[in-house]
Amino acid sequence: MRKISVNQALNDLIDDRRAERSSSGQVVMGRMKEEPGGELVVDISKIRVMRGLNILAESLIKSLIEKSVFGHCDVMAEQRVDPDLQPELHAAGVRNVSFFARLTVAESLPYFNETAGYQIRYIFNAIQNDEIYAELFPSTNLNSRGVLFPFHRVDSHDKTGFFYLVEYVPAGHFLRITLESAQDPRLRLSRIPHRVIDYIDLIHTRVDIPSTASSIAQGVMDACLSQKSAYTAAKAHFGDFVSFLNKAGLTDLEVLTFSWPTELIKKAPTMGMLVLNTHVIRILYLLGDSSLIAQLAQGQTIRLEDDGFSCFLDLSQRNRCLNLALLAPRIKSGLPECLVRMPAVMGCVADNSSVFRNTRVLLIHHLTSEVLGCIQALVNMGAQSIDTLWVKYAGAVEPYAKEIMCSLPENIFRFHGLTPVLEPDGLQYSFLLSEEYSVIKDLEPLAGTLGATSMRFYEAMRALAGHLMLHIAMTCRQNGETFVIIEDGGYIAPAINRLCLEQRTLAFAADFFHFPASFLSEEDLARPFQQWLYPVLTGSVEHTRNGYDALKGVRTEFGKLAFPSTSIAISNFKVNCESREVVYSCLNAVESIMNHMGFALSGRSVLVLGAQGALGRKSMEILSQRVGSANLYGVDLVRPVNDPDWTYASDPESLSRKSLKQIDLVFGVVGASICKPEWIEQLVLATEKQHLFFASGSTKTVEFAQLTEWLLEQLRSPRPLSNGEIPRVKLSEILDPKTGIHQGRSACLHFGSKTVHLHLLADLMPVNFLYYGVPSETMNQVMRELLEMSSLLVKRHSENSPLPGDLLALDHEIQKTE
Repeated sequence: MRKISVNQALNDLIDDRRAERSSSGQVVMGRMKEEPGGELVVDISKIRVMRGLNILAESLIKSLIEKSVFGHCDVMAEQRVDPDLQPELHAAGVRNVSFFARLTVAESLPYFNETAGYQIRYIFNAIQNDEIYAELFPSTNLNSRGVLFPFHRVDSHDKTGFFYLVEYVPAGHFLRITLESAQDPRLRLSRIPHRVIDYIDLIHTRVDIPSTASSIAQGVMDACLSQKSAYTAAKAHFGDFVSFLNKAGLTDLEVLTFSWPTELIKKAPTMGMLVLNTHVIRILYLLGDSSLIAQLAQGQTIRLEDDGFSCFLDLSQRNRCLNLALLAPRIKSGLPECLVRMPAVMGCVADNSSVFRNTRVLLIHHLTSEVLGCIQALVNMGAQSIDTLWVKYAGAVEPYAKEIMCSLPENIFRFHGLTPVLEPDGLQYSFLLSEEYSVIKDLEPLAGTLGATSMRFYEAMRALAGHLMLHIAMTCRQNGETFVIIEDGGYIAPAINRLCLEQRTLAFAADFFHFPASFLSEEDLARPFQQWLYPVLTGSVEHTRNGYDALKGVRTEFGKLAFPSTSIAISNFKVNCESREVVYSCLNAVESIMNHMGFALSGRSVLVLGAQGALGRKSMEILSQRVGSANLYGVDLVRPVNDPDWTYASDPESLSRKSLKQIDLVFGVVGASICKPEWIEQLVLATEKQHLFFASGSTKTVEFAQLTEWLLEQLRSPRPLSNGEIPRVKLSEILDPKTGIHQGRSACLHFGSKTVHLHLLADLMPVNFLYYGVPSETMNQVMRELLEMSSLLVKRHSENSPLPGDLLALDHEIQKTE
């Protein structure tokens, strides 16, 4: 038993060998060369793609282990070469594979069974190397020579002492593999013509590369036939192969991204799967080589050449993504490309080129290309650093955005966000700190807090924003700098102002934001929060009406703000122009989801919550044309000046039962939860429709909070409705049929003889960024206003003429000429 344990430990040590990256300049397959200009090129055209060798190797390994465990003599194993499974090896003249090991060597096989298995698989793969193949199966009248694999010498981590001689015996049409041990060798190699393999690069894995290549080639082909120019092989679907590359040295790798130009899309139909599969399998055989991995890790781009079919390899996203650009190098985009799409923003930059000098920025906003362009604008305007907190409720980050963010220096750019985690109830989400963006070392205490609690989105966002704010403030106090907060949604500025005006201490504020008190001095913790923050915080800039209203509430309560806050929330452009595009964006998302579910927006009776707000008024205009005024209902505390064509109510409860029978789409843009449980029951009981849709166009996640609570209550402990019937609730997912992306949930309610489906689009979170958001053409003007208000705030502070501690709105307290 002790011998087994020792050898198992040695095998475990061998598994870690690839952490030491080689830079030998050799590759096991192909020929590496450095061309003028430092470009590394590997010719892979000579790799012989031989199918079925993995099947042959596995059968042989299984037979060897069985015979070495139960046998008491020399081990002799034989495997037939199947012309259907191994056609290339069979065509070379091999009908059988014979394996021989003397008893003294074979008795060690059970102790080193994993390592021996890796070695045998390696040998079968290596046969596809053109030079090794030529030794065994010469194309001329030359005699076949043996090939020696001295793992005991060439592999510096080897503990087995094994070496293998591989020979082809033409007379018997078989391949002979002889296993020997360095501790007790018997072969007289001096009498056997052979070539010694002096470079072995062993990867411990059982990955089936041919099968993986076949799946990837099929994915690339399908994408080309669909006129797409990219294909992603993610760890979720190619776990074995990604783990193979992790062991090869790409420890952080999560995804392989294939891309190609239009040329390949045109070629694909005539190229055929066999040719494409051959190219892909040759590429995959190269990827585990430590010399190649070392070059990639150093930031090198490597070109693989396969008879005119090129593949350009490089790593990105902090080595989490391996890019494989077929035929042509990939086009890399960055922040400047995002900025150039917004000429108005670029004009603002030209007018304020150094306004943000010695100023750090805490930016809280949605992840869009326009916001990425604004980040570049802030840098061009002299910002010292930019810490960005993404307002992202759900969904995956677009690859282009990851590429941009993860390529930027973290001493200037840091990006953070939250990851949703579905609660056991199947309806609600809690949120964890995302690791998709920048490193989270300074935020590990918060990561632990989020993991140990079940914070909802707004609470988690506020805690994360508070952590970032306190870290930035500490840095500014040390360096004699200032910072400004630019946010979309009022996550942090209202809380900061309230804490200061309530005369709270820094210790209280740190606890409020779940920030470790140990990061701050005892002296500072006892100080008033406003006194500690005042020297470094310039003020805040607010984008949305919800954030504006939250700040307005603080100002109303205390008669002032602790810090100046400018806002574009009620500017003429946002109210009159952007609001229309926001509504179009939201309704486009709603309609897209409904369409793939088999429903049409035009056939709905729609209730708009918040019908008299900026978004609400635009919603009523657009929906009046789409569904007709007779099918449109609006709820708002503010009554329209003139009687509208649509049905008005001051609150949901004021709607008639006749209205409730017809309404089957509730679109909320009020920014608060006004649908009470009692009203939801009335709607469910009164409706004559089988399908009811709920969608939020608000910038907050609270629009239908009471609906969520009502459903949760019915799921946990069903209670009778007002008619005495107890509903049975069953949840299901809404998935996009083309992409498979999650787009919400449906709650099916059965009570009595009635069935009603409640479709919770985007899980009742805002739908406005589910697809494309507001177009750049519109956001160009909005972002210009945001930067102008930010520049004004910082400029006035730097000129020792700060704006007053008040809420100052563009086109109201602040005019564009100022």
